[in-house]
Amino acid sequence: MNSSYVRQDATASTSGTIYHLCVAVARCYEMRRGQKLLIEELGDVTVEDIEQIEVKQYSDDLTDGHHNFWNTLHNWTDDAFYDDAYTSLILHTTQNFGAKARLREWNDASINRRLEIITEIHTEFEEAFTAKYAKDVSRKPSSVLIHQRYVMDTSRKACLQRVVPKVWIEARQPTLTELYSKLKETRTQQILECKQNDFLDALIGFVCLPGKKAGERWEITYDAWSTKVQDLSSTYCKETRRFPRKYYKGVIPDPLDIQHRDDLFVQKIHDINYETQVSKAVFDYESTVKTINEEFSAYQVDPELTKVYALTVENRFSLEHSTACYECTDEIRDSHKLYNKVTGSEPPRFSGFDDVADEFRNGILHISMDDAEKQMKWKVRKK
Repeated sequence: MNSSYVRQDATASTSGTIYHLCVAVARCYEMRRGQKLLIEELGDVTVEDIEQIEVKQYSDDLTDGHHNFWNTLHNWTDDAFYDDAYTSLILHTTQNFGAKARLREWNDASINRRLEIITEIHTEFEEAFTAKYAKDVSRKPSSVLIHQRYVMDTSRKACLQRVVPKVWIEARQPTLTELYSKLKETRTQQILECKQNDFLDALIGFVCLPGKKAGERWEITYDAWSTKVQDLSSTYCKETRRFPRKYYKGVIPDPLDIQHRDDLFVQKIHDINYETQVSKAVFDYESTVKTINEEFSAYQVDPELTKVYALTVENRFSLEHSTACYECTDEIRDSHKLYNKVTGSEPPRFSGFDDVADEFRNGILHISMDDAEKQMKWKVRKK
């Protein structure tokens, strides 16, 4: 997942989805042991049995008659919504309160005052509609008024009295760009600066649950979240000992796409008639070059350590090649056996890392094979 989510040119819909996921990441960090966070496709984030959060990203003000507030209140008073499952119902919005909005009082107001506020707003909307309807009988009620009529219907009085005390308005929340920056500032202190975007993007990707099957609940448990954060921290932290495998997760090229490559290391594989290995060799070679040039630079790996590692790989290969030549009975067959043995063996240790990718060692070999001065080759000859 290329960093950064914030920098991409997204549509409003895509931006809203990404914002939704960033809020989910922020809430995951607030989970306690044993809790679960649920995500719904329609814009809400739920901490199971505790709170439901409607996540909204708007640029205009939250006025008394804004669709955002009344649509959300409609959702929470809907007959199908089980409000008893939550102690808090939170409207999380990027909006500022309107200068004259009575909703500014909401969070500090008593239950009775909150009911008065929505009653006053609804009354004003009904009066305004009545005046307009008197002049034009074809006029239809606005969507906001329709929401208000649903919420304020007398049949819903008991429901409204239960829901209103739980409602909390989180206005003036960070925008997508601001939230991403805040997460980066507060949640990545132990991560390499050049890897902080990768760390956050990986968390957002995890929250997406790409492996979730249709019909499955979109949920993240405290334990799964903690494990993922620890795993990514080990990968990207300033003192990491985990070998970077970013470039070894790609797709091996199609043979047709590389049939015209004339690299020396490729030619040496052709020399032993082992064309089936060329695609993988090219992949390992290019992935290793990128790892050395980009990942090792990011992790501040001393270039001297790479030289020492390459020399170790070359010396091991030299011994294997010499032994293969002494035992050779069929040059092509034994060259294949040497290739398989060397590329399939356990790689030597790399100072500073707990492990090393096999593909990295193989890439180092292909880089050495590509150096004409080293005169390395896969081909085995009888002695």
